[in-house]
Parts: sequence; C-alpha cells; structure tokens
Amino acid sequence: MTTEFSTQNLSESRTASQFPGTLTVVDVARAEHDPSHAVVGRVLAGCSPVRVALSASGDVAWVTARGSNALLAFNTSLLRSDPAHAFIASLAVGPAPVGLALIRQDTELIVADSNRFAGNRSPQTLTLINVKQALAGHPALLGTIAVGSFPRELALDGQTLLLTNYTSATLSLIDLSKLP
Repeated sequence: MTTEFSTQNLSESRTASQFPGTLTVVDVARAEHDPSHAVVGRVLAGCSPVRVALSASGDVAWVTARGSNALLAFNTSLLRSDPAHAFIASLAVGPAPVGLALIRQDTELIVADSNRFAGNRSPQTLTLINVKQALAGHPALLGTIAVGSFPRELALDGQTLLLTNYTSATLSLIDLSKLP
C-alpha cells in the first residue's frame, strides 16, 4: 500500500493554540477510488507546518513548523498505525523555518530559517542539525550559516547544496565539504 505524507496549512490569521497544524497520512491507492476515506492518519505538527523530508530509509518524517520555529520528527510507521505515539522529537531552530534537506547519508539535516515575518531586519540563516543527537533528545545544533534573504528551498546535487533565496532572487551553491 502506498502512503503519502502531506501537510495541511491552516489559516495564518489564527493563533497556534486555536488551530495547530497537522501532518496528514493519505493512502494514495485508496484516494484514487475512495477519496473520502483516503486519510488514514493525522497528527498535530506545530504551528504552520510547511515542508516534509523523509529519511532515506523512510522511517522518519522531518517537518518544519514555520509558526513554531521548530523542526519536528515523526516515526512514519506509527503515523499510520498509532498517530498519537508517532512524535519523536522537537528542536528549536531559527525563525520561520521552511525548507529542509537531509545530507551526509542522513547524519545531518539542514533547515532554511526564512525569518519570513521579520523582513530584512535580522539575518536569515541555515541551521545545521546532528540527526542522531536530535532523535535522542540531546542538543543537536552544529551551527548556522548566513544566507540570502528568505531562504526557501533546498536541493542536493552531489556535494553541493542548492538554496533558493526568495526575496533576494538568488540561487546559492553551498559546498557541503566546507560546512561545520
């Protein structure tokens, strides 16, 4: 059975305590013939969850919660079978995280801290996270990197990380071998 993980964005005009965001599990095969019963799991995922990245094994779903300034981790098997116990970890990251990418054979994770709602008044950064430490509930911050205005999407091309900076309308190429 194929499963797809998606986020449900809720109105940004409401507070997180009124309407927290969710991570929803959709049975794609069922959605084709029985869409009204395709949602097979749902779990709270902070305020304004915006992106999901799966570990290479598919065991962990990482979610950026923009309104919570957090990175969340969920056990993907439990998202479907026992959503109430799927949550693994939460880490504070920079302001308004959006894009994320797993690097170095899933040992590290990079989060694009957009600082979207502060404009250019404070720096926008990438946050580098140690995955093993994060999943164990230990301090996991490896460092931050200053980048262009409103860093948004991340993609890997071998040892190069491509980063779109939305407001500055630039593409940054970051050599992974030079990261902390």
